[in-house]
Amino acid sequence: MPKRKALEADAVSITVRWALSGEILSAVSISHEASVEDLLSALPLGAHELQHLQVLFKEKTLSPQIRLGTVEGLLEYAEVAVVKRPPLLAILGCDGALALWKPEMGDSTKLTGGATTAVEPQGALSLSPSSDGSQLLVGYPQGVARLLSVEQAGHPADSHRCSAVFTARCGAVLSVSISPCGNYCITGYANCTARVWSVERGSCVKALCRHSGSVLAVSLSSDAETAVTGSSDELAKIWSVRTGSCSQVLRGHMGIVTSVSF
Repeated sequence: MPKRKALEADAVSITVRWALSGEILSAVSISHEASVEDLLSALPLGAHELQHLQVLFKEKTLSPQIRLGTVEGLLEYAEVAVVKRPPLLAILGCDGALALWKPEMGDSTKLTGGATTAVEPQGALSLSPSSDGSQLLVGYPQGVARLLSVEQAGHPADSHRCSAVFTARCGAVLSVSISPCGNYCITGYANCTARVWSVERGSCVKALCRHSGSVLAVSLSSDAETAVTGSSDELAKIWSVRTGSCSQVLRGHMGIVTSVSF
């Protein structure tokens, strides 16, 4: 019983309102040691909605990792607001130029490859965002794919950095995709192959060989156990990421396969 009372005493009730309308979304009983991310998780919303929310206190955005008890005045005021993050669009032009747009502001920022060396890859060919929009995987003709971390708020010129580089001597990177879990990515090449990569290690997990045409489309399942590729040979193939073997060939397309998705 004493332990239970201690836990109850540790909990605080925080009212969460929508920032624009002022409407109450929920009243959450939570420990002052909990993080802003924990507070979001306690809201009666689906995971897809939660990943697009920001928490505001006194018109300042709170980092998801910050503990509630460390925010000056928050526990006394016992109220925060939430707002949906403004959309951030990544646009890849036929000239290989990549730009980030904030539609509500009507402005854009040129996005480079985030290179940490003197050699900057040129002319992006493919692009894929992570499921939460915080990262972009970009493929280049030099056989390089770069994973760029993108700052949602403000996106100044230096708000992106290269968090991983995936290099293979397989020709141009014509297609890229990040797994829904964010731990793996897949790249498709002009030499008719694809590769699955570990984002954390930056190393190739498995090479998927091969089509008889360039790999123009790639995708990974939610658990990253299965991959699908589409090619200029008019075939789509399903692969086991564990073994690298093709488990199924999907025939009957009347032209090149330019898009695949789970």
